[in-house]
Parts: sequence; C-alpha cells; structure tokens
Amino acid sequence: MSDLMLAWLVTEVDPAEARVPDGFVLRGDRLIEPLLPRVTDQGTSIAVYFEVHDLTATVRIEAVMTPVEQRDQTTVSVAFVEDVPGGMWARDIILDLDGVKPGAYHLTVRVTDIPGNLRVLERSTTLEILSR
Repeated sequence: MSDLMLAWLVTEVDPAEARVPDGFVLRGDRLIEPLLPRVTDQGTSIAVYFEVHDLTATVRIEAVMTPVEQRDQTTVSVAFVEDVPGGMWARDIILDLDGVKPGAYHLTVRVTDIPGNLRVLERSTTLEILSR
C-alpha cells in the first residue's frame, strides 16, 4: 500500500489528454491537488488518495481520524466494502471535517481482504486542523 496523500481535490481525467497545472500531480487517471503542508481549516473537506498493489477480490476500506492526544476517541470514520480489480488500483476518499475541533489528528486508512481477513494493509499520517 502506498503512503497516504492528503489533497484538496482529486479529479478523474484521461491521462493521455491531461494537462497538469502547477502544484498538481497526475497519478494514473487522477489529477490531484495535494494538501501541503498537511494543514486545513475547520469545516473543510479533504480527500485521501492511496494505491494498493496485489490485493484482489472483496476488500473492506476504512478511514479513521483520531486526535493525537486521545487515540481512543474516533472523530471521523468512513468504512465501505468494495470489489477491486487485480494488480494496482487506486482510491480516494472524501472526509468532511465539519464539526471537527482544531488540533492535531492521526489519519489511518486500513484495507482488509474480506475472504478470510488474511491480509490487512494500513498506512497513517497526521493532519493539523486550525480554527477559522
């Protein structure tokens, strides 16, 4: 599993015809405006982009955000089950940060192979939310 890329915007494009503006990156068929540094204001939405290699079948994808100071308290959580193709595949998840208090947060994305839960892939990063 790749590192997590936090982004302001992720848009699907035709890679053969895509023009990449300054400050954006092209990953496969997605044009991404990275969130650099990993800081945003309260009430915004952000995207989390990641790639997974060599995991096929049905997977459970979870994104969980917890305060750095209180790891046992989940602030934002998204989970869904999806059938995925073989080889490399990519996903982006939109996280709505409306109502999230200012502070430092851990963001973890976990991908679990559903048939038998034989493989669990996980990556984490940090994010700072500022008051408006």
